[in-house]
Amino acid sequence: MKTARIALAGATLWSLALVVAALTVPVYSGESESTDSTGATVTTSASATLVGENGWWGLVVAGIPLVACLVVAASLLGPGGRTARVAAVVVVVLLGIGTLLGMLSIGIFVLPVTVALAVAVASASADRRPVAAPTV
Repeated sequence: MKTARIALAGATLWSLALVVAALTVPVYSGESESTDSTGATVTTSASATLVGENGWWGLVVAGIPLVACLVVAASLLGPGGRTARVAAVVVVVLLGIGTLLGMLSIGIFVLPVTVALAVAVASASADRRPVAAPTV
């Protein structure tokens, strides 16, 4: 279970960093040129964050991995049994599909979360498998 906890912690920290980055890191930039009344060329540069360019939907998209981390952590660390483990697997599979679909945009940044959650689910499942009794 130690590996699962470490993987969950790493995935959660990365997910939090994605949310903070969506609010603070400029990911869009542009330039425009114009001529003023004296004939001089004026160049204007602009940049925007994911949330600044796409509105609050950008924050929702960046927050999906964090929600997935919380659901998987609650499923694996809570008292739930088989149903909770199945729910964790389903969440990781859905996040994996979203990561693949978004690979050319935000998916590449979500990939570490997806891999860490997959490791957490796999290691938690391996820890809960019954060990066969030795035969004599």
